[in-house]
Amino acid sequence: MIAEILNIIFPAPRQVSTERIYKPYLTNMLRTKFPDADIRLSDTSFKLVDVRQFKLFLGRNTTNHRPYIKEIHDCDDFSFVLKGDVTRWDSDLAFGIVWAISPEGTYHALNIMVGTDKEVYFVEPQTDAVLQVSHEWVVRFILM
Repeated sequence: MIAEILNIIFPAPRQVSTERIYKPYLTNMLRTKFPDADIRLSDTSFKLVDVRQFKLFLGRNTTNHRPYIKEIHDCDDFSFVLKGDVTRWDSDLAFGIVWAISPEGTYHALNIMVGTDKEVYFVEPQTDAVLQVSHEWVVRFILM
């Protein structure tokens, strides 16, 4: 509750980067990394995410503090909440939701983003981990 009040009074600064990635290039990038994924991009271009600034945002965000409740508030819900919070922070970012099969063989929802370094990252909304994409994940769906 205190963190939410502080975020209202002192919101995280918007990210500094204005560099954009355009739909054809982004589609090709994602298709190359995730050939079996159903990729849905809602805009013609997105701002690339400054990973350092994003980690500062995550430090203030409270999504990871929410309780996990199987089938009620689980991985897909965490990814939706973080996507909404990121959209409130900056609605134009190359940030979305991904559904995938983890290296352990379980279905999982998490977030995905493209950094200013043009690398694709997974974001685990339950822990705030920003992860390099591993080819051990089988991505089935991307919404950005």
